[in-house]
Amino acid sequence: MIFKSDQFRTQPDNQKACLQRLHEELCKKAGDVAPRPTSSEQVARVEKLKARDNENRLKQKRRDSDLKATRSLSKSWKSA
Repeated sequence: MIFKSDQFRTQPDNQKACLQRLHEELCKKAGDVAPRPTSSEQVARVEKLKARDNENRLKQKRRDSDLKATRSLSKSWKSA
């Protein structure tokens, strides 16, 4: 997009006018692109993915905990 302005005698004032027109144009275009409401299928899918990810996170956490527990057991055998 090209904006020109000859409203004012000075270049900085004309630049401000162009920036103002650009701002107005962007606001007008951004207002046209309103987010649509999320469908119930999409909400259900996201909830399912969140639950699966949380389950995987907890499984990994248990594996890590078990691994660390076996490390501490092996040290206690060596010291005895």
